[in-house]
Amino acid sequence: MVAHADTPPSHRPGYHSSPMLDSDDDESIPPPPPPPPQDSANANANYNKSTEAFHDHDQEFDSEAIMMGQDHHQVAKPVKKWRLLKKEAEHVLVPQQEEEEEEEEEEEEKFNAGVVGAGAGAGASGATRPLNGPTLQGHFRGIHHAQEFEEEEAGMDDIEVPSSSVVARMNWSENQQQKKKSRFRWALLLLLGFAALVAIIVGSVVGSKKSNGDDNVTSSSSRNSPNLNTPMGQFLLSDPSISQETKDALEDPNSSASQALDWMIHDEANTEYAFENDGGDLDAEAQEQFKERFAAASLGKALGSDNFVNANGWMTNSHICDWEGIGCDDNAAAAAGGAAAAAAAAAAAGTRALQDALDTRTAARVVNRIIMNENNLSGSIPSEISMFTHATQLILYSNQITGTIPQTLYQMTQLTGLDLYDNKLTGTISDDIGNWSNMVGLYLSENNLAGSIPTTIGGLSRLVAVWLDGNQLTGPIPSEIGNIPGLNQLLLSNNQLTGGIPENLANAPLERLAVDNNVALFLTSESTTFPTFLLNMQTLQRLSMRKVNLQGPIPTMVRGNLSSLTRLYLDSNVLTGPLQNNIAFLQQLEEFSVADNAQLGGAIPTSLGQMRRLNFLDLSNCGFEGAIPSELSGATLLEELYLNQNKLEGAVPTELGALVNLRVLRVDINRNIESVPTEVCQIGIPTLLAGCEATCECCTDNCAR
Repeated sequence: MVAHADTPPSHRPGYHSSPMLDSDDDESIPPPPPPPPQDSANANANYNKSTEAFHDHDQEFDSEAIMMGQDHHQVAKPVKKWRLLKKEAEHVLVPQQEEEEEEEEEEEEKFNAGVVGAGAGAGASGATRPLNGPTLQGHFRGIHHAQEFEEEEAGMDDIEVPSSSVVARMNWSENQQQKKKSRFRWALLLLLGFAALVAIIVGSVVGSKKSNGDDNVTSSSSRNSPNLNTPMGQFLLSDPSISQETKDALEDPNSSASQALDWMIHDEANTEYAFENDGGDLDAEAQEQFKERFAAASLGKALGSDNFVNANGWMTNSHICDWEGIGCDDNAAAAAGGAAAAAAAAAAAGTRALQDALDTRTAARVVNRIIMNENNLSGSIPSEISMFTHATQLILYSNQITGTIPQTLYQMTQLTGLDLYDNKLTGTISDDIGNWSNMVGLYLSENNLAGSIPTTIGGLSRLVAVWLDGNQLTGPIPSEIGNIPGLNQLLLSNNQLTGGIPENLANAPLERLAVDNNVALFLTSESTTFPTFLLNMQTLQRLSMRKVNLQGPIPTMVRGNLSSLTRLYLDSNVLTGPLQNNIAFLQQLEEFSVADNAQLGGAIPTSLGQMRRLNFLDLSNCGFEGAIPSELSGATLLEELYLNQNKLEGAVPTELGALVNLRVLRVDINRNIESVPTEVCQIGIPTLLAGCEATCECCTDNCAR
């Protein structure tokens, strides 16, 4: 038998239930329920519809029977099962047509049922109706077609039904629909996934912006550290005088600020400094005492107080003014009424021990200096350093301090002295250096600071000393430095500065100027020769320009030039020409060196013996030639005399025996030094080198004499 479609029996248009279905058909269709009574007119209308429906089913096969000369009622019509299968396919493929045909068949079914019911009713009542009436004819027609259906079923096995193409078409249609549904589902899933991804990204961006916008909000609900929800924590977060850097650091449990707060809250050393509310009722003096203790604790945590060489008092219950290296002054104005006001406020608000414990002495003591040089400090300077608002001196030189200069340090406007010399600081010097309007001495030498020297330094009108040597500073020397009216020390050696020495420096009353070992200083200058404006700086006492690529001759000196100069160092440059006798006009010179200038030569000026204050003279590794002048004996204060590595020849003058203060005399590595006289040996020079070729009884050369 041909396989049936999936269409349920009740949806197969054109067929009613019948016991005469082929035995191979496993479908069982229950009979329809009795229809409601109908009048004759309705019955006739239904009859006509039923007739049209039946003729529609029989039309094409009746014509075939007529052509064969047979009565179409007698011809077997096995096509009905094929038409059933066709209708099933049409139901799947053309649902609109199926619905229309189903409605017609339902009306036909109602009509046939009505005829049977009407006939039964008439027989029971004894009523007579015309046998040839429309209703009865329709009844007989229905019976006749039922008989035909049985005959058709009997011959079905002999009919070849092309069902495979129909079923294949149905299966293909179902597969296409399933594929469409599958593609739709995948597209929907992809769309939903993409929408979810976009939502996540947008949410992340919005959340990030919101987080950034709320950085300055100090609500306790947004804080992770439980210490921030304590009265002390809330006080620090709400105090506008405390830097944002410190507030941010409080959220980091590894920061010195967070560790200091933890120590303040939980260590018994701070029992008398605790308070119950957020500190808003504390008077100004009590708040300052608390903040300075917190800042000192943070300083100890940051710089390793456990390893201080001298750690007396640190991180104990003693007042911070008694901690080693922290100095305080009495504040008489605060002492006048600070303690009484604190006690009154504590009684009114129920604040715990902090204000009750502050006596007149502690309430009046404020930190004004931190002097902890050579104390094995290591670590970075914490941002809390700025909480010492009255500090005028911060002296931390010769330690192991690392990190950058904290930005908050530039807020300490009361500083007059900052000495961080000989540490391991990195980073740059901020333009905010201009905030230090009271600064007198700025010592940042021997670190690893980089970047340029801020021009704002020219606004520090009280500066006297600026030590920036031994770093990695670049760029030009700011001409604004010349605007500092009281500047007398400017040390810029051992950096990478360029552009020469600005002429504006002649306006400053400099006593000490050092630019050594800035190898490109004059290479990038408009003038590579000795800056002649320096000759008129009457206050200059020390001038050091070693290894700066200074070129050309040493300028001619006249009386009055550099009249206060005591030390002049011009080593390792590209100086040329002879050393002139007029150098002797520098009568205040005590130390003079032009070593390592290979093109500086000629005879050694005899006038050098007239420099009565000279105690150090270094002419080594140059191009000097000829004999050693005996006139040098006039410089009776000489302690060190270096004439080695030149082109000198002859014997050492006996007159040099008058230099009784000599500790070092070097005349070795010359063209031909013949001998050292006994008179020179008799003064007992500890270091006397003349070369192994020279005749010498007292020389200390490592020669087998």
